[in-house]
Amino acid sequence: MENNAAAPSRPRERAKIWDHFVREHPPSTHAKCIHCHMRFAADPLRHGSSRLYAHLKNCRMMRN
Repeated sequence: MENNAAAPSRPRERAKIWDHFVREHPPSTHAKCIHCHMRFAADPLRHGSSRLYAHLKNCRMMRN
């Protein structure tokens, strides 16, 4: 008989992109770029972090 007990879970690592964005006050699901202050939808269950990475590649303030 197999043991189907779930293995203990570890906390998820935080994406490196969050070094460049701050979450706005709850219950907001938005984040703000610390370089240019643009707001982005950042609900982890709906939007993920790919849009934040795309912005960082094109952020005007990061180029200077």
